[in-house]
Amino acid sequence: MAKISDAEDKTDYIQFLRIVYKVSVDASGVKSLLKKIEKWYNYRNEIVHSMFHKDIDELRNGYKKHVEEGFEMARFLDNQVKSLRRA
Repeated sequence: MAKISDAEDKTDYIQFLRIVYKVSVDASGVKSLLKKIEKWYNYRNEIVHSMFHKDIDELRNGYKKHVEEGFEMARFLDNQVKSLRRA
């Protein structure tokens, strides 16, 4: 990710964006969500790869919880984007 130089940081536009993001986005929530997404997709990948080696009924036992977690993460992220659009 590119870092903003001190000269660019002082522009009105950059300062405005900082205010909008600070007010509109739950930064700690997004950071926490990204960690959860990484854990979630690692589990998802494990399921996909293990389908070739395990009993499907055994894999189905954890699907509901995993799908619900993914849905909740997607809703949180969607709400953050909506908050930015309203700003």
